Formats: sequence, C-alpha cells, structure tokens
Amino acid sequence: MVSPTRYRLGRNPLILNRQTLCFPSIMKLFFSNPGASKRRGWSLAEMLVVITVVGFLLAMSAPNLFSLLRSSELSSQGEVIRNWLSQAQQQALSTGNNVEVRFFLLADAANAQIVPEYRACDYIQYDSDKIGPDGRPLMVRPVEILRLNDPVLFSRPLSSMLSDGNSGLTKSDVDGIQLFGKDVQSKRVPYRSFRFRPDGSTDLPKNQPSYLTLVADEGSAATTKNFFCLQIDPYNGSIQEYRP
Repeated sequence: MVSPTRYRLGRNPLILNRQTLCFPSIMKLFFSNPGASKRRGWSLAEMLVVITVVGFLLAMSAPNLFSLLRSSELSSQGEVIRNWLSQAQQQALSTGNNVEVRFFLLADAANAQIVPEYRACDYIQYDSDKIGPDGRPLMVRPVEILRLNDPVLFSRPLSSMLSDGNSGLTKSDVDGIQLFGKDVQSKRVPYRSFRFRPDGSTDLPKNQPSYLTLVADEGSAATTKNFFCLQIDPYNGSIQEYRP
C-alpha cells in the first residue's frame, strides 16, 4: 500500500492519494473559496458613508439638471410660438382676410400663476364674406387658445410688443371666464394684438423693432441669461429667432 504524499499549501497540508487525484476533487480544490463563508456584509457606518457621498453628488448636480430642463422647455415653447405665428400669417394669405393675433395678460390661481403675465395667445380671422349685425366681418377662431407651459411666459420688459410703453399694439379685453374657465382671477382679461394682412404684412409700427421674448422664470423681471426672442418684420411678416 502506497502511503499518501503530503504537500503543504499555505498553512494547510495537502494530502495526495487516489481520492484527491480525481478530476472533481482537483476542480473543487482549486476553484472553491474556503473564506467565502467567513465574509461579512456592509456595516452601518459604511452604508452611511456611501449614502452621504451619493447625496452630496446629487445635491451638486441638481441645479444643473433643473437648469437644463428649463432651458429645454423654453426652446420647445419658443419653437411652438414661432410655428404658431407662421400659421397665423399663412391663414391670412390663404383666406385673403385679416388675422388678428392676441396675447392675453393672464393670472391663473388654480395653476399657481398668481402674478398676471402674458401666458396665452390666439388668433382671430375676420371673415369678409360674412357680415355680422353690426356691419363688421364676423370673427372666426380657427384654432384653440394656446397656453404656454410653466414656467415659460412672455416677458414684458424684454418684449417691445408687450411693454407698457408701446402704444403701437391694440389694447382691449375679453370675457376671461368664457375663454379660460372659472379659474381665472379676473372676469375681464386684457390683451394686446396686431394683425397679419392678406398680403402677409402686418400693422405693426414701422419706426420701431417688434419682438417677443420668452423666458423661463416667474415674474416680469426675469433674468436675461436664457431667453428665446422672436422678431417680426412689420413689412413682410417674416420671423427671426435669437438665442443666447
């Protein structure tokens, strides 16, 4: 009988005989992990350290993330308004009628919009083929009222067409409850308007620039670091956009 041969592997002796030289035993010897059962989990202190580091990183990146989301919403709404204005001009060209574009000074407490700002707009087509009882062309609203998504609004100080000192645009008001529902704070909602003529031109003042500026901040004194500006040519109605 051949005595088993002893070899030392680390601290434990390795005994080689017919049983240990078989293939399953060799695989178990080299691929087993004797210390796996002795491993311990995360301690409470280690978990608190990891959570603190992750929270710190999230706090550092949150302002940039919010700024990115607001900037994306501003660009999206700016493109919507530009396409919407082009649609109003095409409506005037295709129908051969005047189209009046309106911007509403709106406060909506139900949506946490307490300060009145220019947040909505629409356009009205004057149908010259249909005369009303007052002898004027009937007004037709081809599209629904467009309301800007929060927190985007038209800035009055940064929009020459909507500033308080601009006397070129028509000023009037409408029944706010009829147009916007019972959530508006005022029964009469003021608006400012201009018109696209049948040839595509506008009735905007020719001696001053006409532009609308959208911002993504609550309040009229919004920052100018990020904006979406649309300039309307009073002669041909063409629209140019400007961004920082």
